[in-house]
Amino acid sequence: MLPSFVETNILVNAGFTEKESVEMFADESRKHPLNERNIKVEEVVDAILFLASDKATMITGSCLKFDGGRELVGQ
Repeated sequence: MLPSFVETNILVNAGFTEKESVEMFADESRKHPLNERNIKVEEVVDAILFLASDKATMITGSCLKFDGGRELVGQ
C-alpha cells in the first residue's frame, strides 16, 4: 500500500504540538489536486479490507497507490 499523507496522530506522537500538527496537515492537504484534502484513516482501512476480501483474489504482487493525484502533478 502506498498512501500519501494520511491524517493520524503521528505528528503529535513525534513531538510536534497540536497546532503544528494541524498546520502541517492543512499545508499538505492543499497539495492534493483531488478534493484538496488528506487521506483519511478510514480510506486506508477500506483499501486494506478490499485487498483482504474475496473481491481482490486476482490481485497479487501489486502496490495500491492512492495519493489524491499528487504524483500526476509531480508532488
